[in-house]
Amino acid sequence: AHPNDKSYVKQVVTLNSVVKLIEYMKENNCYDNTKIIIISDHGSASDYKEDFENPTDIGGYSKTNLNPILLVKNFNERHSVIINDSFMTNADVPTIAFEGIIESPRNPFTGKIVNSKEKEDGVLVTTGDKFMPFHSKSNKKFTVSKDSWYRVKNSIFKADCWSKEYK
Repeated sequence: AHPNDKSYVKQVVTLNSVVKLIEYMKENNCYDNTKIIIISDHGSASDYKEDFENPTDIGGYSKTNLNPILLVKNFNERHSVIINDSFMTNADVPTIAFEGIIESPRNPFTGKIVNSKEKEDGVLVTTGDKFMPFHSKSNKKFTVSKDSWYRVKNSIFKADCWSKEYK
């Protein structure tokens, strides 16, 4: 974020809190034997547009909003930050969390194996901002228009990985 961005202060406070937590964990000898996963639900409209092949907003919505932070520190890791541009979604978090802990984890309600294979055909994203019932006049249904859906596959940064869904 840029200091002129209205979310800058919130991001700095949040990251400083994470640093304090990590320092506390190290001081109390529990950092090494802990897996840490930090994820946000969305990105910021002004962050890292230069990372996108075509940073143009889609439907008046910035693609960078669809690039949330995902930080992972695995057990016994103590190295510098590694940036990985692999195609990830928030739905990958359970797979990451179980990795190295539970072999072939299953969802206790559906019985299905927990993995990230569903995204192989791409994932649906919406550019609508009224997708939650409390954002609209209805408290019982989603109100996203059909023309605000896109499928993203393999990379959010490459223009040819975006396709209009529900044309």
